[in-house]
Amino acid sequence: MRFGLTLALLAILCSVTPSLAAEPVTATITSRRNGRLVELADRYATLLHGIALATFATGQIEAEVSEKLWKEALEQDNIRVVYSHPTTIALSVESGDTRGPKSYEVNEFLVPTAVSTGSPMARVGDKFFSFGKWEPRILLLTKDVTGIGARE
Repeated sequence: MRFGLTLALLAILCSVTPSLAAEPVTATITSRRNGRLVELADRYATLLHGIALATFATGQIEAEVSEKLWKEALEQDNIRVVYSHPTTIALSVESGDTRGPKSYEVNEFLVPTAVSTGSPMARVGDKFFSFGKWEPRILLLTKDVTGIGARE
């Protein structure tokens, strides 16, 4: 009797497990430089994803912005990361009512590759955020590999 019950439970668990597994989050990485949009793959996509995420995470001042401003930023030189599912990204916000550690369920984000063109931005659902007081030096450290850098 126990053997039959064990087999029944095993059969149920084997049939349920695949449906419980979440689809992995993937990211599409693009870079816009001098008006030209390039979708990256393989190691360059991984490299730029890491650079963009590290740079984005340095933003310290949050401001909700309009979709119009987001669309304008998309036309500037940038690295853009679009996730297949919202992904949690944590920052430390230094201003406003919600100072301190904060996390966002980000659909996509972008990091300007020229300091003069703006700040890192994120789309969180149907809202858009800009993050000021960010550190562009990460981009400068990799300009030889990525072909990007910060303009003064």
